[in-house]
Parts: sequence; C-alpha cells; structure tokens
Amino acid sequence: MRSILNLVLDHQSKTTIFPLASLFAILGVYLIYWISNRNKYIKYVPGLILISIGIYNLVEGLPKITDETGLNMILRFGIFFVSGFVALCYALILGIINKSRVNSPNRNNPFKSIFKRKNHEK
Repeated sequence: MRSILNLVLDHQSKTTIFPLASLFAILGVYLIYWISNRNKYIKYVPGLILISIGIYNLVEGLPKITDETGLNMILRFGIFFVSGFVALCYALILGIINKSRVNSPNRNNPFKSIFKRKNHEK
C-alpha cells in the first residue's frame, strides 16, 4: 500500500492534468454553445473531437506499450477520453436545461402552470 502511495506522490503533476483538462473541456463546450447562439448539435463537437483524439492515442499506444512513448500515449488517451466524456456529459446537461426553458409555457415562473387554480362553475 505504501508503494502505491509513493507512486501517486511521485507522479502528482500528472494527476492534476485530469481535472484541468476536464475544466477546459467544459469551458470550451460552453463557449461554443454561447457563440453558436445555442445551436442544437454543435455543442457536442468538442467532446467528440477529444474522444476521437483519445482513441487515436490508444490505438497508436497499445502496440508500443512497453516503450516510454507508448505509455505516454496511453496517458494521453486517458486525458483526452475522460475530458471528452466530461464535455459530452456537460453538453447533454446544457441541452436538457435549454430544452426545458424553450418548452416552458411560462418562462418566468415554470411552476405557475402547475399551481394554477381552475375556475369552478356553479
């Protein structure tokens, strides 16, 4: 257990790359979403590009897995694939939020139509 902890502490700079790459992917998705005037499908493009780059690094790195370059490519696969997956999930969340805003009959108060009283005729 101590050797695993030592390995993590020795490569701590590489462990901070994953959250930073995910944060940049989220910012990229939001900027593209904002610039494209809330286009329906363009917000998925950064995530798909990052996942494609990650899969390319995996395919190129697996045959050379015993070399240092192969291990670096596997690390890049992890970084790009995870950040691409996070970007796709964030784009999906943006789509769900935008869909509920567009389809809402009362944009200011979405609960107004739920709690509206019906007039009872006598």
